[in-house]
Amino acid sequence: MRPSSGCTFCSERRPGPDVRLGNLVPSKSHIWDIVRTGTPSALEESSGALAMLTLTAIIVTFAPPVIAAYGLGNRVVSLVFLPAVELGRATNTMVGQNLGAGKVERAERAVWLAAKAGCAVMIAVTILTALFADVFVGVFLTMGTTNAARTLEFAAEYLRIRTVEFAFIGPFHVLVGAYRGAVTRRRRWHSRW
Repeated sequence: MRPSSGCTFCSERRPGPDVRLGNLVPSKSHIWDIVRTGTPSALEESSGALAMLTLTAIIVTFAPPVIAAYGLGNRVVSLVFLPAVELGRATNTMVGQNLGAGKVERAERAVWLAAKAGCAVMIAVTILTALFADVFVGVFLTMGTTNAARTLEFAAEYLRIRTVEFAFIGPFHVLVGAYRGAVTRRRRWHSRW
């Protein structure tokens, strides 16, 4: 079927973008902006990885059930932290878009709402994890040996100890997301805090 002459998208051929070899040369100012914007985030992630590496180096000096319990507990903790991390990423977007649109008050409201929601969700997760830590770690562990029973016991204890931090993780990731979203409007955003 031929397009009708009234269809502006079908009957007219619009020229594409002007692609030249010179456009493929990296811009030093763009590279500097990427490095400046990404460095704090890279340092944050690297410091967390370095802390986990150091803790792992300490843990490997213990008996095998303790090492297994540490690994198992960390796997469960990483699943528990997912809602907080994703809420922080969503806050990053909300803050960046609202500040970019000049709606500072709306960005601030979004941060406080997300922080309260993150705290509420993580408090509920804290209660469930404290009550059912052995069930959560038991899902990832096959029983039947003496070491498995000791690993389950150590992992449940480790998970219960880690629940102390859970309620703070929600607001922490939200605030980190807010600061990441505000990186282009840093001076104006920080003045509100």
